[in-house]
Amino acid sequence: MIRSSTVEKVITTGKRILIVEDEAISALCLEKMLLQRGYEVVSVVSTAEAAIVRTEELRPDLVLMDIFLPGKMDGIQASRFIHDHCHIPVVFLTAYAQDSLVELAIEAGPFGYLLKPYQEPELYATIEIALLKHRSATYLRELNATRDKFFSIIAHDLRHPLAALFQTTGILKDRLQRVSAQELAFFLEQIHDTAQTLHHLTENLLEWARLQGDRMTFRPAKTNLAALVDYALAIGQGSAQHKRIGLLNTVGRDQWVWADADMLLSAVNNLLSNAVKFSHADGRVTVSARPAGAYLEVSVLDDGVGIEAQFIDRLFHSGSPVTQQEWGTGFGLMLTKEFVARNGGQLSVTSTVGKGTRVTFTLPVSESA
Repeated sequence: MIRSSTVEKVITTGKRILIVEDEAISALCLEKMLLQRGYEVVSVVSTAEAAIVRTEELRPDLVLMDIFLPGKMDGIQASRFIHDHCHIPVVFLTAYAQDSLVELAIEAGPFGYLLKPYQEPELYATIEIALLKHRSATYLRELNATRDKFFSIIAHDLRHPLAALFQTTGILKDRLQRVSAQELAFFLEQIHDTAQTLHHLTENLLEWARLQGDRMTFRPAKTNLAALVDYALAIGQGSAQHKRIGLLNTVGRDQWVWADADMLLSAVNNLLSNAVKFSHADGRVTVSARPAGAYLEVSVLDDGVGIEAQFIDRLFHSGSPVTQQEWGTGFGLMLTKEFVARNGGQLSVTSTVGKGTRVTFTLPVSESA
């Protein structure tokens, strides 16, 4: 049979706690109590100012905070700062229980309020409940952020092509009896392009939803980059030919990466789609790669319209304009960045207005990178 003390140690091991206590003996006893329970005490400080500094430096899992502390700031003020800026749970430890004090403490958003003197089981239960509440709050916050991002995608990225489709079909419907063959071909081409955009966006949306819900299987493997880029170029050839844009793959045939092939293909497809969209007719899009230590640096370069500096920081936010004239697939870039990060790489963008854009991302060349 496993003893309860063993189970408790397994549960608490590795949870890092910061103690804020100005009474040396109380701090020492508290530290000893926590260590016996298997917690890691990252630091012991005696002022609110020091608590803020150490919290930002050490990023503990929990802060045990006395309320009345020496200095210009008390524990309640420090707790407010830690709650708002560090998002780390705080449990108050105090010998005072006046209603006015409790009300002030509640306003600081603590995850627990424990009166001195306390017993070890009471302390342990308060800590574990506080950590559980914090995990739940963090999960709910991430869930809300995901929901907000989803609605942003629906509101912005889908609305623009749907509005264009509605407008084009409306014009065609009203002028159907008077439209020439040349005009009909133009409208059908507009409808086809919009439908293609919607299909691409829908595919991205489904992949993003799977990624956010942890339903996308991550299968990294040794992948030949040149072959994968060849396949991506073949997929994008139709759109490129329509604008007479040349697609060039200069990736070496001996260049391999350690990555999930499906995620990598989606990322390259998104970058090629954007490069073609914002390139001039008769332009060129080039995919290249070069070694960068334990990584391969992959670039997608176009000679298109370019992006103004003020818009580059907004590129990875759905619904943001890419240029003053165009609303782009910010969602596709956002998804690409997440895929690259999932595979252990980083993504960056450089651009010059009128000359083109280079999107660069890194990927490990081996599993051990």
